[in-house]
Amino acid sequence: MHHPNKKHNKNLVNKYNNKGDVGENEGDVGQYTGDAGEYEGDVGQNTGDAGEYEGDVGPYLGDVCR
Repeated sequence: MHHPNKKHNKNLVNKYNNKGDVGENEGDVGQYTGDAGEYEGDVGQNTGDAGEYEGDVGPYLGDVCR
């Protein structure tokens, strides 16, 4: 009974680890995240949106420096 239990646990941990690693990939693993947890997928897109905003602010700051 211990053997099957341990194998199951490893799978769960692997799935969680993948989610974290895939968080940055978002687009590539978007479908994977949805299968594992739709909530994580929703959060992933939010991070992407924030990234683009930071980029927009980057060039603005440069213009002001000049």
